[in-house]
Amino acid sequence: MINSPKIIRLPHRRTSLIASFLRGRNVRTAQGYERDLTDFAGWLNAADIEGAAKSLLEGGQGEANRLALDYRAALIDRGLSPATINRRLSTLRSLVKLARTLGLIFWTLDVENIRAAPYRDIRGPGLSGYRLLLQQAGKIGG
Repeated sequence: MINSPKIIRLPHRRTSLIASFLRGRNVRTAQGYERDLTDFAGWLNAADIEGAAKSLLEGGQGEANRLALDYRAALIDRGLSPATINRRLSTLRSLVKLARTLGLIFWTLDVENIRAAPYRDIRGPGLSGYRLLLQQAGKIGG
């Protein structure tokens, strides 16, 4: 099947896809990506992140999207914040994008982020609330 690689090693250099994915990034970014991929590997019960990447890529686009949707649902069920869930999905999309860039696959991961709730209400009191504050402070009549 042309869309599913059997090996995810880059043929010209014996370098793994994961090593290529993490190389050249800021140390903290690489550590975050590695944590995200480790979590995904644990959810899949894969031996390591290389095995998780292989599972994600070998099944083709439909299976990869199904895995990502199931993973997203599991992250939601665990009660993780939308920002954490979206970062982990972004990591998977970035890994798939690199595999596509390298010609290992010919598709993209289509699973979207979840909607993030606003962190807090920063609208303020509004005009009527402001007038009420001024009245109570004795600044204007009313």
